[in-house]
Amino acid sequence: MMLRHEGQEIIDLLDEGVPYGVYVSEEQLKKNSDELNRVFKEMEIKAKVIKFNGGPAFSEYRLSLSDTEAMDKIEASSDVIREKMGVRSFRIVKERRFGFRMREVTVEMANNELSEVKLKDFFADFRFRISSMMIPLGSGTYRRYVADLSDNIYVGGSNDNEVYGFIDATILSLLCTQTPRDLNLILVGSGTKTFDELKDVPQVKEMVINNEDGLRRMIGHLDSTINDRYEIFYESKTRSFVEYNREARFTRRSMRIPRIVCVISDLGDYRLNKEDRKLLSRVILRGKNAGVNFLIANTDLLNEELTQEIKDVIDARVAFQVDMEEESRAILDLDLATGLLGEGDLIYSTPTETEKVQSPTVSEEEFRRVTEYIKANQNELYEERRRPSRSSLALPDSDE
Repeated sequence: MMLRHEGQEIIDLLDEGVPYGVYVSEEQLKKNSDELNRVFKEMEIKAKVIKFNGGPAFSEYRLSLSDTEAMDKIEASSDVIREKMGVRSFRIVKERRFGFRMREVTVEMANNELSEVKLKDFFADFRFRISSMMIPLGSGTYRRYVADLSDNIYVGGSNDNEVYGFIDATILSLLCTQTPRDLNLILVGSGTKTFDELKDVPQVKEMVINNEDGLRRMIGHLDSTINDRYEIFYESKTRSFVEYNREARFTRRSMRIPRIVCVISDLGDYRLNKEDRKLLSRVILRGKNAGVNFLIANTDLLNEELTQEIKDVIDARVAFQVDMEEESRAILDLDLATGLLGEGDLIYSTPTETEKVQSPTVSEEEFRRVTEYIKANQNELYEERRRPSRSSLALPDSDE
């Protein structure tokens, strides 16, 4: 892919991040460990910190327990320990047993100051560089954490800035790694998130802002596009978008087709009827195999009638801080998001895993800098050493 290998100048436009894996100094982590050991001694809990790892929002401390009651005491006294340490969060996250008596537990304690994770940090990660549609989902205490957008993502939270910041980070990561040949973006905006900066970016094929009719037209056209792609797969005796493009790449008998990513910035702004929701659910479900993927955000979290059908066909969920348990369950089907710290602290959940990580921060200036550069230099960036794509997205003319 030309842009991935030769477009380093785009990545260089991103804001500089912190050095890989460095968020809390070793000195501060050691100081926190000593203070934690002092609190345990004061509370007559037979536990000692034996290892620590710093993260942007939380740091983890591995404890060795000297008796079988220590685990129960830590769990029962977690609020007291949190107050004595002067932090916003303290909890047990992992337990390991060695025989009947020996135990280790890992506790997670909020940092007094949250570090900003920058998008540029992720391009140092080998998995991020070699994967076609990996997007940033934050940084844990041990490693960068990324996820594949082909899983589709539903994201929600009480703070618009956190939700929209995650959308910006995702879009910017795609623009830094995907050419117009490989990616067609559809952007469905709202009154507060209009995507104005992305007008005329070559990867963007359609923009819909606060227009239910435009959204319905887009959903219907995506349904037709998916049907057309399944016909292409049938003709070529392939079974999926990935298999078809792999064969096109290596055999050169056919043209590759681009991935389509539809970003809906705030689903709650669109009052879709039952048939609309049913069709959108069908498109999401069938689109995954056809290379049509969705990032759907929502801040109207208590409109369960709107969201349940959509959530049922999206496995990957991203939850930012919310105020009420009902809002957390509306995103995750779990009551976990009320304990988040804000400032980009998030939970990423799939049917097989639940991770607490940190969203990268993308400034308005950074976003503008990259998009303006792409628009001004697209001929040089994407000049053709490429064959045309088959079945690029071309939506009917809008009535807007």
